[in-house]
Amino acid sequence: MQRPGRHACALLRAPSSWPALLSLLVCLLCSACASHAPEMPEPAPVAAPEPPPPPPPSPGELVVSTARSQIGTPYAYASCSPEDGYDCSGLVWWVYRQNGVELPRTSGGILSGGRPVAKNALEPGDVVVFDIGRKGKELHVGIWTGDATFVHSPRSGETVREEPIDMTYWRRRYIGARRYLPDPAPAQGSSGLPDSASAAAAAPAAP
Repeated sequence: MQRPGRHACALLRAPSSWPALLSLLVCLLCSACASHAPEMPEPAPVAAPEPPPPPPPSPGELVVSTARSQIGTPYAYASCSPEDGYDCSGLVWWVYRQNGVELPRTSGGILSGGRPVAKNALEPGDVVVFDIGRKGKELHVGIWTGDATFVHSPRSGETVREEPIDMTYWRRRYIGARRYLPDPAPAQGSSGLPDSASAAAAAPAAP
């Protein structure tokens, strides 16, 4: 009887290497699948919402802006134009006219017109009035900015400027203010009514 040769012995031992071959085959298949996996597109960036546009300026803010545009214009007695200069009432008259509101031309007329306003209720664009007379009444007017300052044309030899209203000189001579613009809208409560109306609506009815 013929004895098995070396090749037969190799075939008999081959099954012992099958687990290693199977592992290698699985690894090759996995790497092939991974190399052919479809690429997912990146999500498009989400645009941030645009902020709402700022509210339009109020009539008073427009008046203040016009007044500030004249800072540096020389004082000129009885004048009311950027070309010739301004006295105090001429500046106020011109600024308001640029915004479609006709005022009296003199300081006394301005004080007599419009509506009176308490100092703690001033709004941008209100006209502030001072008595600067040393020997009798001499009125001086300017435009309140809302920033604790007012714009005015002070006196001969000077120019239109903006000054704090609480300077000692002006504080002692302040006599009042007039409003020629519409009153600002009242603050709205959570119910959509003015705060005072909201409080009244929330109060229990009297028995």
